[in-house]
Amino acid sequence: MRSSRYKRIYLIGIFAFSVFIYFIPNAYALDDIKTFPEKNVGENKVWTITFNDELDKSTIEDSILVQDESGDKIGVKIALLTDKESLEIRPPKEGYKLGEDYTLTINDGLRAINGVKLKQKGKIKFHIINEESNNEENNKNYLAECEVNVSPVISILKSITIKSTNNKNIKKYKVENSNTLIDVGNSAITIIDKENTNIYFYGIDGKLLIGMGRLNVSSSSKNVSIRIE
Repeated sequence: MRSSRYKRIYLIGIFAFSVFIYFIPNAYALDDIKTFPEKNVGENKVWTITFNDELDKSTIEDSILVQDESGDKIGVKIALLTDKESLEIRPPKEGYKLGEDYTLTINDGLRAINGVKLKQKGKIKFHIINEESNNEENNKNYLAECEVNVSPVISILKSITIKSTNNKNIKKYKVENSNTLIDVGNSAITIIDKENTNIYFYGIDGKLLIGMGRLNVSSSSKNVSIRIE
């Protein structure tokens, strides 16, 4: 983690499998809440939330909330994993109800062990589908073929190209921390100061989030395959 006098936790994204949260300086106005695209998940869905620093255990229970369509709190189990930087949100004992909608909220009362506060709240709605159908879809081996070019002058300046995927529904993509939709086959020019970044894959309208992949951008490479989850 970079040293900085003022820091907050930054919520990067929520996916079917993971939430990634990082620390950044906070010397600017903050958005109230970040809402992510809805996801279809199974009745026994386990959400994983990953941070880049150890968490203050005493702030976890009151900062993670799952509610049903009526706004009633659902009795999920929240577990701090052994690395102390990750959480699991496990379903209620009887599982989520098939066909119903729920909302997962991460509130800004969450703290790192050093007292750093969450930059903004995060929220995702999820719809419960048949577990067997969901597992069948998730087990498909969807891949994206990528190219990465790192500037020899400014190493944080990258050109990323998603050349193709084997999922016929994917037509566009976004690079983490960018709101720009790029057509598959075209390049995105972006600044990335870490080894890996998330790539988000969308349908033709750019609204339906189909999946996410993790791409290593530490060095230039003409042919990189990443799994889409």
